[in-house]
Amino acid sequence: MATERQLPPIGEEIHLPGLSAQPLLVAVFTTIALLGVTIDTPVFFIIGIVGLLITLYAWIRDAVAEFKALPDHHDHGHDDHGHEEPATEGASLTKADPAPEH
Repeated sequence: MATERQLPPIGEEIHLPGLSAQPLLVAVFTTIALLGVTIDTPVFFIIGIVGLLITLYAWIRDAVAEFKALPDHHDHGHDDHGHEEPATEGASLTKADPAPEH
């Protein structure tokens, strides 16, 4: 008897990035650059730095593209410019609001 996969509840899904070799490549190129410095081999240093910069550029480019691909429906009480939206009628008082008089 096959079991059916349970669907997550309706709402916001957790976003996990896909697999990537970029963190490993950053470590490898950093190691090569540091080896070039410690054994005084400029060729290793140059290869390490160039590879590191290319990998970091690709990693940042991919992260920005992935961020832009996220859905726009996230609403956490802020407008498009990061400012808080005014409280709606019936909203609870915050510390900045004056206390009601009795």
